[in-house]
Amino acid sequence: MNAVLRRAKVLLKNITVLDLVVGVSIVAVILFFLIYFPKKSAWTTIEIKLRSPYTSFSPNEQLAGAPYFWQTATIKPGDAQLDSSGQQIAVVESVHGWGDITTETWVTIKIRTNTDKSSVLQFNYQNVFIGSTIKLQISNYTLEGIVTRIGGVDNRPKEEKVIKARLIDPNNKNYETFGVSPWVAAAPHAGDKMVAPDGDTIAEIQSVDVQDADRTVVTSDGRVLVQKDPLRKDVYLTVKLATAKTDHINYFLDDYPVKIDAEIPLYFPTYKIIPRITDIL
Repeated sequence: MNAVLRRAKVLLKNITVLDLVVGVSIVAVILFFLIYFPKKSAWTTIEIKLRSPYTSFSPNEQLAGAPYFWQTATIKPGDAQLDSSGQQIAVVESVHGWGDITTETWVTIKIRTNTDKSSVLQFNYQNVFIGSTIKLQISNYTLEGIVTRIGGVDNRPKEEKVIKARLIDPNNKNYETFGVSPWVAAAPHAGDKMVAPDGDTIAEIQSVDVQDADRTVVTSDGRVLVQKDPLRKDVYLTVKLATAKTDHINYFLDDYPVKIDAEIPLYFPTYKIIPRITDIL
């Protein structure tokens, strides 16, 4: 006991003022973070709409970034992200979407989040809020997307918008006409509905007007004429859309702005079309 006391006295004699200042500063910093930044860990369910770094951006930015089908086909409920200790911090609960080559895909994921006194929700050092981007390393693949719901709640105002639109062919390189093939023109009908997994109708065709397509012809003397092309069709649609409003802009399928001249994809049981908005009623 006496030996311990002697050693303690020696240590105390060797402590300088600088040592005391440094020691007190370290203790103060630790106490500050413990008191003012107490993090609470909890499971939070979020929904994200996937974006892909591999799909190229088209001139119309609204149609860019949807993942390819081979990227989404591997996603299965139960897939998980683990931390360095092997504990689950994210688990896939469900997957749904539309599309063929590229797919509009939403994934519901349960993630382990932390919050501080400012109520900032964080996952793996990423802030989580509706509209934020998030990246997860699930099993042997990466998920990257936009947060569309937190805890099953979407507080964005919902509005129905009726649009006038013209059907376009994204593969058409013939700028003399903007018409589509006759079999594409024959696909949409008034009353066709695009229905979400929860049963809600998110798009409904109200009317369809099909005409022989206009074709621009330039004569040998330089005159520009507009003629009818019976082999191509101009298709005009009236469509009712279910939209969510963010920052005074209505969005369809979470990230397609409903604006004049914007293109939106519509997925029906037997066909997919891409109309270009010409008017908003």
